[in-house]
Amino acid sequence: MGLSAAIAHSALKTKEPFNEAGNAVKTIGDTSGVGRTSAAFGSKIGWFPYILALAVVLFAFSTMITWSYYGLKAWTYLFGGGCRETGGPLCIFARAYYVSGMIKDHAKGGHMMNKETYQKKMQAQLDQWQAEIEKLQAQAREASADMQARYEEQIRELRAKRDEMETQHQKIQAASAEAWQDFKTGADQAWDSMAAAMKSAWSRFS
Repeated sequence: MGLSAAIAHSALKTKEPFNEAGNAVKTIGDTSGVGRTSAAFGSKIGWFPYILALAVVLFAFSTMITWSYYGLKAWTYLFGGGCRETGGPLCIFARAYYVSGMIKDHAKGGHMMNKETYQKKMQAQLDQWQAEIEKLQAQAREASADMQARYEEQIRELRAKRDEMETQHQKIQAASAEAWQDFKTGADQAWDSMAAAMKSAWSRFS
C-alpha cells in the first residue's frame, strides 16, 4: 500500500494497534489485465464482461474518492483543516482529473490508429494466406493419390493455423483502444506460426 497505508492508519481512532488491521482503508485491484480477463471469461460466460465493466467502474470511482481523501489529509496536515483550506485541494483534485481525462482522450486517438493499422495489415496477410492455401488445394487435385494425402494433411494444418490467426484478429477487433495490445502478443505468435507453416509447405510442394 506504500504511502497510502500510513495515511489510512493515522486516521484511525483506536488505542489497540491490533484492531487497525480490520479498520484500515485498503485499495484492492488491478485494471492492467482487464482486457485479458474480460476475453478469457467472456469466451465461456457471455455476460461476464458486463459484470467486469461494472466492477472496474466502481473500483475506479472508489480509487478517486480514496486518493482525494489521502490528498486532503496531507493538505490539512501541512496547511490546517479549516473549510477554506480544505476547499483548495479538492478543487485541484477535480481539475487534475479533468486534465488527465483530456490527455487520455488525446492519447487514445494514437492507439486507435495503431490498432486500425495493425488490423488492416493482419487482414491483408490473412487474405494472402487464404489465396496461397487455395493454390495448394489446386495443386493437390492434380497430384498423384499418394501426394494428395500429403497435400491434404499439410492443408489441414495450414487452415487450422489460419483459423487461429483469424480468432486473434477478431479478439483485437472487438477489444477497446486501451486493451487491444493485450491480445497483440497472441496475434504475433499466431502470425509467426502461420508464416513458418506456409514457408514449410511451399518448400515441400514447390
